Amino acid sequence: MAEQSTYASVNETARQHFEAAWRDGKTVRIEEHLPHADDPRYLATLEELVHIDLEMSGWPISGHRLSQQSGGHLGRELR
Repeated sequence: MAEQSTYASVNETARQHFEAAWRDGKTVRIEEHLPHADDPRYLATLEELVHIDLEMSGWPISGHRLSQQSGGHLGRELR
């Protein structure tokens, strides 16, 4: 059975632009791709962009959870 989220879905346009910028070798800042903080998709999009950023940076990710090595993202203010 599929896992259900307690918050809204990911902003797919933001996700696609973020991923494309990574693939194109551009400097990528999560903050520039997030919807407004009051958007119901904010948290889901933030989580997805952090996962993409870590994956593209070469950080080990286990399943849908971050590994014990979390990098600098978890302590950084993104709003």
